[in-house]
Amino acid sequence: MSTRVGVSETEKTKAITEMKNLIRSTNDPRLLLRYQAILMILLGKDIDEIGSIIGKSQATVYNYASAYGANGISGLFYKTSTYSPKRMTKEEEDLLVKTIAGCWF
Repeated sequence: MSTRVGVSETEKTKAITEMKNLIRSTNDPRLLLRYQAILMILLGKDIDEIGSIIGKSQATVYNYASAYGANGISGLFYKTSTYSPKRMTKEEEDLLVKTIAGCWF
């Protein structure tokens, strides 16, 4: 079984090809790092070395491997939004825009 990602040796070639395709197709820099980390694990690189290459901690690389092992590709997607929740309702936003716009005329 490939180190820490739950892929058997017979599935390893398919998983490597899939990762390479995902790396070529993504525009998301965070997902790109995750895909690269998993690819390097599949290729037999050491976790510490992978962390150094992608600029992440050993624990983060282990988390990527664990998520991939448990849920496959979908395990590498974001679990929560990186953006702050809105603090204003749509109505409050509209009122603010009208108020600001009214100051310029």
